[in-house]
Amino acid sequence: MTQVMSCSLMLAFLAAGKISGYEGFIAMAVGLAFGVAISMFSELFTYWYYEKRN
Repeated sequence: MTQVMSCSLMLAFLAAGKISGYEGFIAMAVGLAFGVAISMFSELFTYWYYEKRN
């Protein structure tokens, strides 16, 4: 759910940045992209950890 919301906000900020030309929106989208990447890697490593334990 967090990944979907972050991706949605990231796309919205990218669209807003493209339409308005304000680079602050692009910077917020890049920050959210890092958050999505961290979320995906943590989910992947958690999956590997629990699969190794079972």
